[in-house]
Amino acid sequence: DEPLPRPHLVIAFNSGIHHYGSWERTLTCILRSPLQPDFVVTAWNLTEAVVVRQILQDHGGVVIEGMDLKENEFSSLLAKEIMDDHGTCAYDNRYAIAVRGTPVKKMVA
Repeated sequence: DEPLPRPHLVIAFNSGIHHYGSWERTLTCILRSPLQPDFVVTAWNLTEAVVVRQILQDHGGVVIEGMDLKENEFSSLLAKEIMDDHGTCAYDNRYAIAVRGTPVKKMVA
């Protein structure tokens, strides 16, 4: 089998990273990889985006200049009422955060 080509970009739309522990291995794989793809994550609102950014940074992500909590000009134009969030409105993909990983350096014996 031939190895897969290096990904240049990984995108996670409305990922819910802050809600699902199952993201742990994937975040480590993306953000600690020697391949260092850019990783863009979208969020419904600014509160969620701030939490997601911190999780990405905690996993070694370094925010790409100009892409820190950026309002996504391509987000949904239709508001959704979120029933479990006190009736507030949210928009699909409203905010975007882009990070680049920091690969773990291998120790040489």
